Amino acid sequence: MAIYIYDGSFDGLLCCIWECLHSSDDVELITDHPQEQASLFSDDIVVDYNRDKFQQCRKFLETKLPKIARRHIYYTFLSGAPQREMLILQYMRYGIKVGKSLNQHITDDCIRQVHTLSRKVGSEAHRMHGFVRFAKLNDGMYYARISPDHNILPIIGKHFAERLPDQRFMIHDTSRKMALMYDTHRWFVADIELHYDPQHADDEQYYQSLWKQYFQSIAIKARTNEKLQRQLVPLRYRKYLTEMQ
Repeated sequence: MAIYIYDGSFDGLLCCIWECLHSSDDVELITDHPQEQASLFSDDIVVDYNRDKFQQCRKFLETKLPKIARRHIYYTFLSGAPQREMLILQYMRYGIKVGKSLNQHITDDCIRQVHTLSRKVGSEAHRMHGFVRFAKLNDGMYYARISPDHNILPIIGKHFAERLPDQRFMIHDTSRKMALMYDTHRWFVADIELHYDPQHADDEQYYQSLWKQYFQSIAIKARTNEKLQRQLVPLRYRKYLTEMQ
């Protein structure tokens, strides 16, 4: 039995899984937290990122598996679900057996779990397109806080960069201490930990009050449907919505 250890990145995971697929060892676990997974009966195998292994695994995904499988694998990784690495390994092993028909085997528990996680991540990323509220800071940057269930920052970057091509902005995932940054030329995701509240521009409070007034003025009290509202705008997303404050 072997415990495979990778660096926590998606590219590093693909290198690790490629190593697992070509090893005769029984894989007990794949993890990026080796100190928490110590075992007396397993060997720890550290797999560093290797460009050749990554390219080989990527070529396998592109040529042997259906195109959508790559998205399912990436979204499953971003879900942060326990044992997601082992689930991806099982998914790819199944893909070696059945090839392009992989996602048609929906009765298999592994395939079903991957599809479920992928759907949840994709759905939350789509929702967040409408749930991000920016506030202008003193330095001209636009700042927004979110606290999603999954690590969706790498998915929503392209959308917001195209939506605000000439504005510097930061979308801060407070629960993961990560941020999506855009400097009007490129966007990237980085670790970040703020020990202070960013200072809003002088007129930001005024514009926020206008938005709240607009939100209230278009509401038709006679047609208020709290149940439907909670379904469309779940309570967990309202913490950082200006109009919900």
